[in-house]
Parts: sequence; C-alpha cells; structure tokens
Amino acid sequence: MLLMKQSTRPCGRVCVVRCSNEPSQHRPVQQQQQRSRRRLLGSAIMVPILLGEYYATKKAAANVIEDLERQLPDLQAPQQPAELPKAYQRTMHKLVKALRTSIEAEAAGAKEFEVRRKADGAKDLVREFVKTWQDNAAVAGDVTHNEMRVAISELGRFYQKNGPRSRLDASTKDSILGHLAAVEAALPPEEKSLIGL
Repeated sequence: MLLMKQSTRPCGRVCVVRCSNEPSQHRPVQQQQQRSRRRLLGSAIMVPILLGEYYATKKAAANVIEDLERQLPDLQAPQQPAELPKAYQRTMHKLVKALRTSIEAEAAGAKEFEVRRKADGAKDLVREFVKTWQDNAAVAGDVTHNEMRVAISELGRFYQKNGPRSRLDASTKDSILGHLAAVEAALPPEEKSLIGL
C-alpha cells in the first residue's frame, strides 16, 4: 500500500514523497546472510576450542601410559626363563636315552629279557624323576618337565591297561617317542665329562 507524504525542503518548495508500509523484499535475504555469518563465526570460534580439547586429551592419555610403563617395568620386556638345575638336566638326558633305548629295542623285535634289561635303567630314572622333580617348583612349567610327565603317564596307562609284559602298539610307541624328542630338543646340550683331565 502506497502513501503520499508532503515534505517541505529548506528552499520552500513542497515535494511529494511516496512511502510504503510493506516490508522490503530485501530484508529476509539480509537476515539470512546475518544468520549465516553468525554460524560461521561460531564455528570459527569452536574449532580451536575442540582441537585444544582433543590434543589435551591425547596428551593426557600419553602421560598415563608413560606413568604405567614407569611403574610396571616388568611388562616392558618378557622375563627370561630361569636356567634349569644341572642335576635335573643330567637326569632328563639319561631318562630320555634309557626310555628310547628300551622302546626301540622292543620295536626291533628284541627278546623280552633283553628289553627288560634295557628298561631296568629307565625304571630307576623314572623313580628319581617322580620323587625329586615331578612337583619341584624349580622346573614346573618347563616344556621338558611337561613333555616327560606326559610320556611317563602314557607309558603307565598302557601297561596298567594291557599288563606289564605287553609290547607297545605302534601309536603308543610313536606318541611316547615324540614326547621324548620334544624333551631332548628343549634341553640344553648335554655337558661332556672330562674324566682323567
């Protein structure tokens, strides 16, 4: 809606001015532009704040990890296993050889008295293992200890089930020899005695 308004200039001339009470068509566009500027300005302000919080959190996490590493030095590098007692090593080397000799002699078709003669040495070593080393904390958990326990257990179960004079079947023989090989591979090399020097 247009309104006519008279205006008197300083020179004395009367002018007619057209006025409108309708809102300008450009006003909504200007308001949108102002809102967009405010949002951009707000985003520009928030970015450094958020980045600052991110890096602060990251640095704090790194500090926590460093503190834990200093307080728990044992977790940084795995501990080396303790050396096996020399007496244990000697017993295990002898036991592996004695059991393997008697089992292989039986598998080769040796007569019963010859197999028993070869097994006599193994019996004494098995008793020594059970009495001295089976529950000894110094060797418990070592692969040589675990493998030998399994081998002796399998041998005992076989003779308990089939009788003490039975010959080992192929699967039991191969299994026990496999455990003995694992013991031998995990043991340190056998020390040679220097007799007479």
